[in-house]
Amino acid sequence: MLMIFFHMIVYFIKTHGELNQLKNHHIIYLQNNGYLPKYGNKSSGKGFKNFELLNALKKFQEFAGLPTTGVLDLITVKKFNQPRCGMEDKFSNLRPKRYVTQGGKWHKKLLTFQILNYSNDLSKNQIDKTIKDAFHKWEAVSRLKFTERSNGIADIKIKFTRSNHGDPYPFDGPGGTLAHAFYPGTHDLSGDIHFDDDELFTLNTMEGKDLSWVVLHELGHSLGLEHSHEKGAIMYPWYERHDGREIVLHEDDIEGIQFLYGIPDNEKHSHDKNQPSRCVEKIDAVTIDQRGYVTVISKGFVYTFDNKLDLSEQPVSLHAKFNNIKEIDASFTKINGHIIYIHADKFWEYNGDRLIKGPILTKNIGFTADMVNLDGAVRWHLNKRVYFFKGNKYWRFNEKTYRIDPDYPKLIRDFWIGVPDNIDGVFEWTNNYLYFFKG
Repeated sequence: MLMIFFHMIVYFIKTHGELNQLKNHHIIYLQNNGYLPKYGNKSSGKGFKNFELLNALKKFQEFAGLPTTGVLDLITVKKFNQPRCGMEDKFSNLRPKRYVTQGGKWHKKLLTFQILNYSNDLSKNQIDKTIKDAFHKWEAVSRLKFTERSNGIADIKIKFTRSNHGDPYPFDGPGGTLAHAFYPGTHDLSGDIHFDDDELFTLNTMEGKDLSWVVLHELGHSLGLEHSHEKGAIMYPWYERHDGREIVLHEDDIEGIQFLYGIPDNEKHSHDKNQPSRCVEKIDAVTIDQRGYVTVISKGFVYTFDNKLDLSEQPVSLHAKFNNIKEIDASFTKINGHIIYIHADKFWEYNGDRLIKGPILTKNIGFTADMVNLDGAVRWHLNKRVYFFKGNKYWRFNEKTYRIDPDYPKLIRDFWIGVPDNIDGVFEWTNNYLYFFKG
């Protein structure tokens, strides 16, 4: 069961920046937020070496958008003291832009919600409007629809509560945990949002905690989004005081929710069919070049992302990029840096935008008839082999012999634990992890 929660802890520390001034509570803070592991004797903040602490502090600074000095300077201490969401931060840059998707999502577009009770800090009408406004903001930029239910079963249940309140994460009174939410899933608590009613929730004031921001942020988690390191995004983990201006979704939040659930129907219908979507909705093929640039093929367009996974240029049509390829099913990068693009029973080899050879029949390199129209391909650094995926099977290819290895195909489930059948794409990021895409 996954959950997220808000917390604030005040730390006192000298500020001339020596690493040995990291106190146990700082280390536990870094553990609780994903910057240090929690296992064995390290679960209590002890047993770490100096280089581990230094790396953790630098990761913290980097994610927060601070100078990565590795020292406890004033701005770093201030960020330690700032209220924030207690869900662990993720460091993989593997995402279109900066948002992060949790991996879970609702497998339906119509969701129901129910407000179980109210806080005394604000009127019932104020709370109703604030919560409904938050749902409307996420609905306006995605294909999701939300309906309120006054009783019965609902996907997302919202309540104000205190201390021990029926889940494993008790609240701790004023000045600590603000709220927590549960990610999409099949557990009874999945999607639910709880607010600590010992906190002072306000609207449009510098006092207390602005309920508009807390609801909008928590709802993002309920829909499957994790934290973004983009300052200004609603999914940025640190709470900022607000000056009365309307709290709105950032472009990064919008791209994240559209990655999970697609663009709104009205926006989708307004697109010219010959224009690319601003969001990659479905991956046809994906690969990475030697610079760390990622090429994604989606619905007849080519998207190129730089080594920080920011879009490096405007999407172009597949025909404009490769004038002799109409469709691409899979792609991978060879050991020499050239990229192989595969469609149906043919392949092409490119060096950047320059065609080296092709089209060539895939049967000339040992492809069998059941390898037509692949789902994905990737070259794995561990054994320097290329893997092809289709349906529930995979094949291993030897670049040196230019042949499929003996005893293949094999079933995906027997080796690639947790990887579904019928993937959309796969590639290996610069952190040497393989990432599979589906849906």
